[in-house]
Amino acid sequence: MHIGHHTKYHKPITNADQARELMITLDGELVKTLLLKGDNKWFVVVAHMDTSVDMKVLRKDLAQKKLRFADAAMAQELLKCPRGGTSIFGLMHVPKDQQANVTVLLDKNLPVEADLCFYPFRMDATCIITHKDMLAFIEKFGIKTAAL
Repeated sequence: MHIGHHTKYHKPITNADQARELMITLDGELVKTLLLKGDNKWFVVVAHMDTSVDMKVLRKDLAQKKLRFADAAMAQELLKCPRGGTSIFGLMHVPKDQQANVTVLLDKNLPVEADLCFYPFRMDATCIITHKDMLAFIEKFGIKTAAL
């Protein structure tokens, strides 16, 4: 299966304001990707840049006793993502014995017909991929998805 995408290179992005500025030059919706650690489970949140993620509500919805943001070392270990560059593309690095413990939570505000913009392991580039191809990529690695 071919998964289509293209990459645009730009100055390094270090905050949300710079990302919003960049969006003017991109064709697609900017998303944020968060890595969360629960009770022996991992959650990769893919949310629209403007979506607020309420950790208390999410913890209850996911039936987790504890839910916290993964630190840089955790993101590096599980997804091989650099500090500040958590990306769905890191799912290709999840060990087979951990795949059942990972769920991608997809924001219901992500437009299904739009292209989505992700970091490709670096802060000076944006990878643009369709919603359909994002789902195919996730599925390719045996990771389950759920709505956020």
